[in-house]
Amino acid sequence: MVFCAVIIFDMTIKTNLFNKYYFYYFLSIVFFLTFFFNGYLTARPIVIYNNLLKTNINIFTIPIEDFIYGLALISFVVIIFEKLTSYNKKLQF
Repeated sequence: MVFCAVIIFDMTIKTNLFNKYYFYYFLSIVFFLTFFFNGYLTARPIVIYNNLLKTNINIFTIPIEDFIYGLALISFVVIIFEKLTSYNKKLQF
């Protein structure tokens, strides 16, 4: 749901970030780092999730919600950054 809202936000403000190849490269790096660090935290019981609040779909020990939320959060920030950067370029003389 959150990731769909980010995609709609991207289409609304017309950054077209999901059409750019470097964005998927960036997301793969974020996915790998999430897998590495979150995997460590969940493999050892440092982070414990309430079973009533998750879908029980895991990639190894990591709930799928962590990946989706992390990618949505990073994507949202990059969309805003891209929009502000393009706006700043228009203002320069």
